[in-house]
Amino acid sequence: RTPRLKQYNGEYIVVFPVRQGSSTKAQLKEYGTSSCAMFIRGGPPFVLKDGPTEKVIHEFLTRLGYFNPECDRDLDEAVATFANVGSNKRNLELLGFGHLAKLAPHTARATLHAALASPKSHGTWKLAPEDEPV
Repeated sequence: RTPRLKQYNGEYIVVFPVRQGSSTKAQLKEYGTSSCAMFIRGGPPFVLKDGPTEKVIHEFLTRLGYFNPECDRDLDEAVATFANVGSNKRNLELLGFGHLAKLAPHTARATLHAALASPKSHGTWKLAPEDEPV
């Protein structure tokens, strides 16, 4: 007898961080493709428990490097920066949420939360660019 599977209730948000960039020959040899190398460079995937918008967005943007609670005070700026990064912007557009930059800050946060929790989302989001040494 086949066990009955429960329907997913949307309680969690799965995130697969990626770091884009050129793959070296060694990385291509080790990982196979530049796409696989992007996932490896992005680090391990993580799961967020869905909840209040402010909490989810704060943790999501902190984990991806767009928001640092120790020195950043403007979560809305982090939302705008995240939403304007090439592949993130493209993913938001594919999900039907590509208009974040035109929204009021509280609406942009709620819309980003909806995109993250969408069953259509693959959970692949680009990490913030690394700081270059000066």
